[in-house]
Amino acid sequence: MKVLIVEDDELVLAFIANTLVEHGHDFDVARSGTWGLAAADAGDHDVIVLDLNLPDITGFEVAERLREQGNQTPILMLTARSAESGVIRGLNVGADDYVTKPCKRGELLAWLRALARRRSPTGNAMLQYDDLDVDRINNRVRRAGQEIDRTPVEFKLLTALVLLDGRIASRDFLNEQLWGTSAGTSSSLLSVQVTHLRSKLSVVGEVDLIETVRGVGYRLRARA
Repeated sequence: MKVLIVEDDELVLAFIANTLVEHGHDFDVARSGTWGLAAADAGDHDVIVLDLNLPDITGFEVAERLREQGNQTPILMLTARSAESGVIRGLNVGADDYVTKPCKRGELLAWLRALARRRSPTGNAMLQYDDLDVDRINNRVRRAGQEIDRTPVEFKLLTALVLLDGRIASRDFLNEQLWGTSAGTSSSLLSVQVTHLRSKLSVVGEVDLIETVRGVGYRLRARA
């Protein structure tokens, strides 16, 4: 596994680098957002570890620019424990997941390995549900022929719902699909992602596709 670390705090940087070296992984370092963008463009990385507070441009801007440029390398955000609003913003601009600082070595490695495994699948590459088309190879979504803009997290959420084909997805199940665990995950994060995705899927003349099952979770509305 090769990781790009975009971090200017020397202590945090040393912690991540030492963790990777001890487990036989390679890494590149960028100490600013500008250098992070250049390194991401020049290198072939499995995961990008991205701090939100950088000396020139923010981690939010870095993530957003990478996605705008078509770079789909998984991004793991580093954030403070109290920064839930920052987590939501980061996920909305293109980050795949987050880890709070400080974290343990085992926790960091688990997140990195999970993200590195998230590659485009070869089976069930094209999914359909009524007027919804999900292209898992090219990470594209269309509804009624209209291209739907979405973040990586929203894409994972929608894919999980489509694969269930109208069956109910519990909140715990969806949290595990999005974050790798349901333990310690704020319930509001999932609600925010569902709200944003539901809004993006709204097409003039079409009913809401995602249905809330109170006290349980979510599902796609029954096929017409």
